[in-house]
Amino acid sequence: MKCVYGRSTARFEIPLKEYPLEVVKYAAFSLTGDAFAHIFLKPARVVAAFETKSPATRKSLGRLAADFKDALKLEAIRSDIAGKDQGLREHIVRLALRGEPVPVEDASAGLSAQQQKELDRLIAEVEAEIAKESTGKSPDPLGVTKTWEAAHGHDGKGPAKQKK
Repeated sequence: MKCVYGRSTARFEIPLKEYPLEVVKYAAFSLTGDAFAHIFLKPARVVAAFETKSPATRKSLGRLAADFKDALKLEAIRSDIAGKDQGLREHIVRLALRGEPVPVEDASAGLSAQQQKELDRLIAEVEAEIAKESTGKSPDPLGVTKTWEAAHGHDGKGPAKQKK
């Protein structure tokens, strides 16, 4: 990849064998917050030219070039992943458009014997705790669940009764 710097521009010539046109376009457009991007298709290469929106220094142009190279690499990875899972995405969209419910697998079908034993133990522990709380002891010792009227003696028929 060849890079040529101008006064406030950076111009890249990228072989199509190295990066496809779509990858270059998406990478270039990801930098349009800092610079104007111009894409030209030439035989066997793509030219990406950037013109900064504010006055540029050699350092800022170097940073723009480094950002573009990073964006190219990341976009190439995204493109590769998108190409590999295209069939999966098409299948999901087809299912969504059909409107058929997706079958739900039984949650316990995937548990091992050890996991099932641990789950049973936890359920028994919770059931024992619930039984313990309902044996006459108030599950709300601080009276948090009482209404304001019950807590402060107001029956709704007259003024509130003062607690002594």
